[in-house]
Amino acid sequence: MRMTKQTQGASSARSLLRYMFNEHGAELIITRNLVGNTIKEWEDQYRHLFNKWSTKTRKSRSVVHEAISWSKAEDRRVLTREMLVDIAKKAIELRGDEGLYVVVADHSKDLCHLHFFITTTSIISNKELRLEGGNFKQIRIDLEQYIREHYPEIKHSFVYDLEREKEKRMVMTDGDYRTQKNNRHHRKSHAHLLVKEAMENSNTMSELQDNLTRQGLGLLERNTKITGVRYRYKNNNAEVKEMKIRFTTLGLQKDFEAFLERSNQLQGMQREKGEGQAKQQKIEHEWT
Repeated sequence: MRMTKQTQGASSARSLLRYMFNEHGAELIITRNLVGNTIKEWEDQYRHLFNKWSTKTRKSRSVVHEAISWSKAEDRRVLTREMLVDIAKKAIELRGDEGLYVVVADHSKDLCHLHFFITTTSIISNKELRLEGGNFKQIRIDLEQYIREHYPEIKHSFVYDLEREKEKRMVMTDGDYRTQKNNRHHRKSHAHLLVKEAMENSNTMSELQDNLTRQGLGLLERNTKITGVRYRYKNNNAEVKEMKIRFTTLGLQKDFEAFLERSNQLQGMQREKGEGQAKQQKIEHEWT
């Protein structure tokens, strides 16, 4: 389930309502604080509210288009009109029911949408009903939690799940932090020893790569330039993870530059030796 919003100006009210009902398979789900069943009737009531309470600063943000969508086919198959009506009512309850609401369902091929037409001005005062980002985010989490509890058959489209949100933001204890920090330090120290040994025992880049591979390491490239190594390890759950560690982080940048210089010199010497042998063979061939 995804929930999005877009604020629009007063002149967009009619266009938004027409857009919602022109969608393929559009179906009226619910209205709130409105009478009648036509776009014209709803627009007239919106105009009355807008003219009564509007201010100059609100003209550009008087209507909100919000949408709730389900993309997973497994969830679309079990969604019923009764479910959509209940979910729409809960969304209105969480958002506040002082505005004008029109909710339409759109059953397209790959998605099921609930479209919300919402006024940003209260029907009982000039109080503004716009939501700040943090409040809107909390509504999405609360609505998804409500769906999880009341409709367990809708289980494939969760995005803002409250438990996952908490897990992602879970604060580490001091002990956990020290343990994780010590593990990182140990891995970097281990990588330092392995890479240094591989450099000392290698004369060419191919030899270095082979020696690192035997130790479970790989070269790290950025923009075709070798900048470090890929260090693979197993975590507490026996899952294979990978750390990307630069030579500068390992304190081996100068060692790597010295290796490159030694490797280039050796290649140059081998090239000169090969050219000399080829030249000698040519001379001997001419004499014979």
